[in-house]
Amino acid sequence: MPTLKKAAFAASASRTATEVATTAATAKKPKVEKPFLLDAHDGCVVVYFTEDGLDFAEVEVIVNGVLPEGGYRFEVRPDGMAVTWMRAFHRACFSKDHLRDQMGESFSLSNNRVTAYDNVTEVMKKAKVTPDASNFYWGEPQVVPLKSKCTGTPKITELRFATGENAIRKGKTHMQFSTIYYCRVLLSEQRSSNTAAVNKQTVDLLDLPSSQSENNSPPPRRNDRKRAHRGGGNEVDDDEDEDDNDGGYGGGGRGGGGGVGMKGTKQWST
Repeated sequence: MPTLKKAAFAASASRTATEVATTAATAKKPKVEKPFLLDAHDGCVVVYFTEDGLDFAEVEVIVNGVLPEGGYRFEVRPDGMAVTWMRAFHRACFSKDHLRDQMGESFSLSNNRVTAYDNVTEVMKKAKVTPDASNFYWGEPQVVPLKSKCTGTPKITELRFATGENAIRKGKTHMQFSTIYYCRVLLSEQRSSNTAAVNKQTVDLLDLPSSQSENNSPPPRRNDRKRAHRGGGNEVDDDEDEDDNDGGYGGGGRGGGGGVGMKGTKQWST
């Protein structure tokens, strides 16, 4: 019995030592939180529609305010199954310079608040987070998944609308705006009714003759508008022959000269 108790005590002590060591190792590696975040996520919707016989997907992003030119990006993922959205932040927002107006006379380079902003800037530099040539900082993109694969170059448009709010700057009132940004992309797989080639062929269901066959050709027209009259060798139109059969006295006999007939008759000459 004493041996069993010693073994149990030793096992318990070993487990305790292991737990303490694990806890200590975890405590030595605390998760470091960055003092900055450049990832921007805005409200968005995705719609699918057809226009001029083509199928599109359109991503709509709503932003409070107006972004500067070159201050946002829409991109299509290489696999065509998502659109990414990014908007930038100007470097002035992360420097101490903008504190001058806010702090007024209390601003100084030795002020603890000012040096705190300097410290964050240094952390960003160590993380290789630097502004681009336009003085913009960029974070990770916001990914908007699509239900269908898209292709081609996206079409980007924007729509501004007044919010009803006003801001006063240097004694002047300025109307405030928000903006809707649109990204339209063409779907890779178009509906068959829009893009499939139409297969056309002619079949004979009623056993009708072809329009080019001889049996279906019209009969030749008889050239009977001219014919001999009274054996004299003269040719007249049918209408004239009918007029000649009407009442009246015609001119002479065989080969004779013509007399004058009554109304409705015609004169004939040899």
